[in-house]
Amino acid sequence: MLKKGLLSIFIILIAVTGLQAQTTYKKFDTGKTADTLLEINLTKNKIAFNFKNDGLENNYQFTKKDITVDSDRIAINGDPIMTNDSFVINGQTVDINLIDKVEINVEDDFSNLIFLKASGTSKYTFKSRKKNVLAMNEKISIPSDQFVRGSVIAFWGDITIEGEINEDVVAVFGNITISNKAVIRGHVAAIGGKVKVTKEATVYGNVMSSGQNNNYAFSKNRKGIMLGKYISNIYRLFYNRVDGIAPYFGFRFFENDTLIPEFTLYGGYGFASEQPRCFFGVEHSLSIPNELIFGGSIYKKLVSDDDWIISETNNTIYALTATEDYKNYYDAQGGNIYAGYYPLRNLFFKIGLNIEKHKWLSAHPELWSLTGSSKEFHSNYSNLEGYEDSVRSINGKKSETFKFFRAELNFKPPKEGNNWNSSYWAASMNLEWFPEGMNDGLEYNRLLIKGKRQQKLSKKFVMRSELTFGSASNRIPDYRKFSIGGMGTLPGYQRKEFTGTDFWLGNIELGFKAIKEEILLWLFYDAAVIDDEMTFLSDPEVLNSLGAGISLADYIRLYVARRFDCSEPDMEFGVKVGLSF
Repeated sequence: MLKKGLLSIFIILIAVTGLQAQTTYKKFDTGKTADTLLEINLTKNKIAFNFKNDGLENNYQFTKKDITVDSDRIAINGDPIMTNDSFVINGQTVDINLIDKVEINVEDDFSNLIFLKASGTSKYTFKSRKKNVLAMNEKISIPSDQFVRGSVIAFWGDITIEGEINEDVVAVFGNITISNKAVIRGHVAAIGGKVKVTKEATVYGNVMSSGQNNNYAFSKNRKGIMLGKYISNIYRLFYNRVDGIAPYFGFRFFENDTLIPEFTLYGGYGFASEQPRCFFGVEHSLSIPNELIFGGSIYKKLVSDDDWIISETNNTIYALTATEDYKNYYDAQGGNIYAGYYPLRNLFFKIGLNIEKHKWLSAHPELWSLTGSSKEFHSNYSNLEGYEDSVRSINGKKSETFKFFRAELNFKPPKEGNNWNSSYWAASMNLEWFPEGMNDGLEYNRLLIKGKRQQKLSKKFVMRSELTFGSASNRIPDYRKFSIGGMGTLPGYQRKEFTGTDFWLGNIELGFKAIKEEILLWLFYDAAVIDDEMTFLSDPEVLNSLGAGISLADYIRLYVARRFDCSEPDMEFGVKVGLSF
């Protein structure tokens, strides 16, 4: 049954890659395709800004000494031109997120940058499958595991790129650093700043900078490194108590200007589990500008239902350094087909059909870690009472193939993750439905919803709040139930101390900037209720903890937390890496 299902998926993938909406996308033409929001002209001694929006227009000619930069605004000769998230045109604010694309022109002793406005009524037909990352008076950092489909643009802010950028990287009065393994498919340009490109970085376009010796035109136009079409290598290294050390290698192919589908292929091997890992995926875009996507994949992978708690990269750090693995795992072999749609720039909906066979894998408690102590890893699913029964629930029907539908909804604003000095909303939803008629009497659903808010209160304070809700039918197998407790859910409690089919989890944090921009002090409170069949609605038992910590930006946090449902609660001291929110 699994082989027949995978064969059907493979045939559908081949059919999808053959769909044609048009031969190529038209090249971007600023005269016909979109409206200009901001034009920057650079000469040897002067800079000119020309703002335009809905009949409003402002023009400025200036040098660097005419600029005043405050924490909440940027002014030229005392006249405000920008706030932290908007342009100021004749006294009216215009959202920076209207920027959709940037065009860069370089001639002798003259350079020109045109920032084009996204418009639902414009007639441009360039491919808009992207999400820009934009900032004013803030630093932008793109980590190694992030792929930006649009451009990265900072006004009066530095940019550091470690990941992959599909279009241009532009800093207006800021420096740009392109780190090892970074991939830039467009140009790299810094006005009034410097550009540093490491030897192992890949830049498809030109590398330009200006402002040295009071010459603002792009006098140096260094050609980047082009690796054929749009091909980027995939290198990953994970470590956990099931697969042990697991290296992955592969590549991604993406052609920006035609309707050739995107292909992703990589493989790996879990040396402790002695299991091969592989993934082959195809994704094809069919409509412009609100993008309709079809795709699918075939894979054999290690799966965890705890990805909402901690990423695999951060979990690898704990496993290597502290003999701590915060996830449970099972093997999934199969494939999927799906359709996706962007109704809004930052809102993505996806629905698909999965065909998978699940397999139990044992943990290896005595795996090595840097601590070198006698501490051992927990068994896989050891948090469940009688977890051996969970083994049988996975392997009890070895010949059975699961068929289920999955729907996902994600709202992720561009500013999320830039730094703590901003405000934004974010939300996600994941629903799985196993129909009874497709799974020999097995029927259940599993829903997970997350919403969060970051609110900048002042120059020194920021507040973060997050609410997570999970619900599953009572026929769900034990290994698919929700587990909470410990870091990432309830600090101060035991790791995965509580398990159930339904839960809600709330978190609120207050951060204070101390000493330097990157050093923050935190107070946080967490509360949760978890049970089976939503009995907590009638008689809730609230679990809660209170804690405090200090963090270096959102890279690492040292914290202490205490639970409040015991007469003599213990204090937990911990270290958290990655986003603390």
